Amino acid sequence: MIQKYLSQNRGLQHLLFWAFSFYVLNRLFAKEYGDELLKVNLIYTALFHLSLLVVVYLNLLVLIPQFLQKGKYILYLIFVVGLVFLGIELNFFTFDKLSNYLFSDYYFISYFRYDEIGQFMVAYIIITTLLK
Repeated sequence: MIQKYLSQNRGLQHLLFWAFSFYVLNRLFAKEYGDELLKVNLIYTALFHLSLLVVVYLNLLVLIPQFLQKGKYILYLIFVVGLVFLGIELNFFTFDKLSNYLFSDYYFISYFRYDEIGQFMVAYIIITTLLK
């Protein structure tokens, strides 16, 4: 019964995916930067997810239907590479500019290098494309 409900409810699937993602990344960030900063880790994880959300939904809603499902594999790969770079830049923008506006009482920086953020973007694109 639950399996049938879950398989038919796309919104719930997305909610569960992002909840699981938030949990995993929060644990990863807490392990790297300390459990004692719970509130800061939660905010950092939320900020980190902003760029992931943009990348995943641009892939799911634009790139997959416009290119991958139509067999335009080379164009799809070109746009995915561009999307990864967009996601990396958006992540840096989030921590360099947006975080100061949203959470002026805190000072956030991106703890990850360009290539590490790119790995997150690629992993999320691959996972969500396979799930789609």
